[in-house]
Amino acid sequence: MTQSRGIGRSGIVLVLAAVFLAAGVAVDLGFTKPARESFKRLSAQRDELVVRSARALEQQADNQELARRLNLGGLSELIAVRPQSDPLNYLGRTIEASGLTRLDLSSGNVSLTANLRQTRFTLRLLGTYSSLLRFTRSLEQGPRLASIEAFSIQEIPESRQLEFRLQVSIHEPILRQEP
Repeated sequence: MTQSRGIGRSGIVLVLAAVFLAAGVAVDLGFTKPARESFKRLSAQRDELVVRSARALEQQADNQELARRLNLGGLSELIAVRPQSDPLNYLGRTIEASGLTRLDLSSGNVSLTANLRQTRFTLRLLGTYSSLLRFTRSLEQGPRLASIEAFSIQEIPESRQLEFRLQVSIHEPILRQEP
């Protein structure tokens, strides 16, 4: 009988050890599995950031090379004189944003000075007086030097719309050329 008690005790000890081991494994999995998943997610994000940083450094090097080739002092000078969209697109977007309807837009002559290019446009627009005011304010406050050289308003019979005829010039800096 003494032997069976000894086996019983050792059996209980083995069962308790197995229960504690299972509980430890369960606790370990409960804490480490989310941590492992978080680690994997953070590692993937880190890898993506490394790739994005490499691309940004490449772009910066390309910009510096472009500034050097354009004979500019630095990136700030490049940004200041970077080519914007062409004057025709600029006028088209400004007309649309003002709520005017473009009836006609034609480009006239282009004249060059030492460091400016002047492009002259003839516009025929349809809209309200307030939309014309928005258009002229946009030209005045926009990123380009623009001048309205001729202007006329004609009332459209039996309509609340007005027809506007304008001659507009857009002045742009000419980039310096490499010697």
